[in-house]
Amino acid sequence: MHAKTSNLEQVKAKLKAPAFIPFTMIWITHGVGDWGISFVLPTVIYELGISNTGIAQVMTMVREIVDASTPHD
Repeated sequence: MHAKTSNLEQVKAKLKAPAFIPFTMIWITHGVGDWGISFVLPTVIYELGISNTGIAQVMTMVREIVDASTPHD
């Protein structure tokens, strides 16, 4: 079990790659945005005047259903 799966030179090369920072930022902001939509959006809908929190939760399910039914490459 002494197989070498990566080395420091590969890590350095990835960190120096021009696409590393943009792709990392896209990955982070996508995660934050997804959390914001699924966690904060029901609160925003509720604050806009929907009196039932259950209805506010159901209104956010449309986005999740569309996202789940969209084919990902």
